[in-house]
Amino acid sequence: LAASLAKRGGGRTTVYFVTNREHKTLVEGPLTSAGVRSIEYLSLPPATPAAPVKPPDEQDAHDQQRILGDERHREECICALEAAFGVVCFHSAGDHSLRRGDELGGALVVINLFALEGWHIAEALGIPVAVASPTVVPYTPPSSFAKRFRRAYPGLYQSLIDREDGTPASWREVEHWLWPVFTERWGRWRSERLGLNEVPFLTGGVTTQRPTQLIYGCSPSVIQVPGYWPDTVQACGSWLPPDDWEPDVRVPARLMQDFFNVSGEARNVGSGGGGVVAITLSTVFDMGLLGGADEAKHIIDIVASALKTCGLRGIFIMSKDSCLEAAWNSLYQDVKKAAKKRKLDDADDACDDETWVGGDGTVQGYVGSIPFQQLFPMCLGALHHGGSGTTAAALRAGIPQIICPCVFDQFFWAERMSWLGVSPAPLKASDLTRSGASMERTLCTAFAFLSRPETQEDARNLQTSVRSEHESVDTAVDVLESVVGVRILRPECSSHNQGVKILELPNGWRVACTSKVEALYLFNEMDAYFRHVSPVADGVIIDVGANIGMFLLAANAWLGRDAGGIPRRARTYLAIEPMGMNAACFTQNVAIHGAAVGVELHRCGMTNEANARKGRMDFTYYPHMPGNSTAYPDEKISLQQSSMKREFLEGAEVFSCPVLTLTALLDQFHPGLEKIDLVKLDVEGAELEVLQGLSDKWWTIITQIVVEVHDVNNRVQTVEMLLRAKCFNTTVELHESGSNAWLVWGSRW
Repeated sequence: LAASLAKRGGGRTTVYFVTNREHKTLVEGPLTSAGVRSIEYLSLPPATPAAPVKPPDEQDAHDQQRILGDERHREECICALEAAFGVVCFHSAGDHSLRRGDELGGALVVINLFALEGWHIAEALGIPVAVASPTVVPYTPPSSFAKRFRRAYPGLYQSLIDREDGTPASWREVEHWLWPVFTERWGRWRSERLGLNEVPFLTGGVTTQRPTQLIYGCSPSVIQVPGYWPDTVQACGSWLPPDDWEPDVRVPARLMQDFFNVSGEARNVGSGGGGVVAITLSTVFDMGLLGGADEAKHIIDIVASALKTCGLRGIFIMSKDSCLEAAWNSLYQDVKKAAKKRKLDDADDACDDETWVGGDGTVQGYVGSIPFQQLFPMCLGALHHGGSGTTAAALRAGIPQIICPCVFDQFFWAERMSWLGVSPAPLKASDLTRSGASMERTLCTAFAFLSRPETQEDARNLQTSVRSEHESVDTAVDVLESVVGVRILRPECSSHNQGVKILELPNGWRVACTSKVEALYLFNEMDAYFRHVSPVADGVIIDVGANIGMFLLAANAWLGRDAGGIPRRARTYLAIEPMGMNAACFTQNVAIHGAAVGVELHRCGMTNEANARKGRMDFTYYPHMPGNSTAYPDEKISLQQSSMKREFLEGAEVFSCPVLTLTALLDQFHPGLEKIDLVKLDVEGAELEVLQGLSDKWWTIITQIVVEVHDVNNRVQTVEMLLRAKCFNTTVELHESGSNAWLVWGSRW
């Protein structure tokens, strides 16, 4: 795909390629000659062998090493994409020096399904992203995923359900392939490193996220795209490299004549002459999925025995320095020495002694990479692990297959090939590693399947269909070019996302916050507010000091508790919060919980008439305890010093915020209100001033009120007397033990 993009249109497209360092010898020559601008090699290997179980202390060290490896890999990905596009992932507000590439034209990031880092980085860069996968999505969501997602993010869930595919995403796309981008391994990194919301597609992210096209390098004749797949998913046909990309591997003449029985025919099928089966299990051995050298020796022995029983031969393809090669050398050491001597004596049969490693009359070994386009047409069939590339090569060669799947998409291909009639029922990994005659019988049955005339005919028919899709790469490139788009610059305020975290509360809610400690405290204190007042369905609630929106969520939960799961909300919910980070979290929580209907957020502070004439006031923001931010920091410190750790109040910043009276806000935005069912007021020392800013017109239509009061200069008594003067029945209780903060309730009922 990269080479075709680079070649198309005389090189009008600049292509950068990022891959694992192990692929250097494979990709560098072809891509450089095709005109790819740059090839970047990452240090993380493409596959990590399965680690044995370790003692707890060693396992902790191993896990820490893996985390550090992930962090390094992500930084390498960021650096590679930043360098390619000349832009950076995250800039702080007002830092224009980092906003290079504003005039960036058409751009696109193409990833595979194992490189989801690129999906998140593309969002941070404001660049469209597409997924090109040579295999059908190799993972499915856990059975509980939908239920957990709906409980954690009910608003986002419903939004995704209601959306069409690609706008920018639907629930069908989430279930098909997008669900891993919501897992917890990405959230903190998105927030702290990329300056994004922890959760994709929440407020702020929707404006910079675009649909993601997923193209499969799989034959539509093979996978038969079902109607329930998202409209943004397309199968283009298999992407096999051109023949001239592969090395020309010379097969010794003696093997061609004596082992492959090849003269003029491509392969010999039939019980008389037998045939050769290509055995390519090295990948799963390299990943530790079939065991080590001992298991490898057992598998070589039992496969060789079954082949001999069936009158067939086999060629084992092995990675260099793998446990499979070590097992082979152990079993055929004497044969290898004899073969080496024969090669020295026969100049006409000279070939690389490091690749053809000998064997016997039934099996031969080859170490290294051999082009399947060259090998498979000489074979009766193939025994392999079910990787998408090996499966596609066998289909293109028109040979039947025996598949032993171990991981990821291998199970899909094994079942699909069996359903199409070109493979017997999939083998189990445990089948290959168990001892006894039953295993040999299983293999003999599978090998006999390869030799059946009807199996060979089915394979040839499928080969004809697959080969007809000769423009699969061009089709995929057409799709990629169609989704190239201009960069969308993220707003200056994107820095507000930095430090926002997602916390799971004890009841299963997920909330956006900047301090998990404080968010948990807010959650635990919510019941106290409702001891002597209660919200009214379809009523009006005013929340002064709305913070991150915990009172809104609690009020909605209170209203819905006896509604049989049917959401019940206030008709109008006026939220007032002066601090920018708190307001950003409030907005995210409204989106997470689908609570936007009837909710208004006003970014300002409340005070009395005298202070409101100034227009603005200074507020002290505490990043570790943002709910304690206040216009009166000295009072806050004095009040909390005995009950709050000193470090919670460190790192304070001062912001100038607009202020007005509650009367002015209501007169401007809701002059026609006839009833206010509940006022909640938590303004960290300014409670009396806010109450003084209410005119009698508004006092008379309030039916319930709850106020957190700092008992400084008899303020609790003053607030209680004020409420009684306004004809409220009052209740007063200590709110925070040791902090001298009280709750005062007023009700006209």
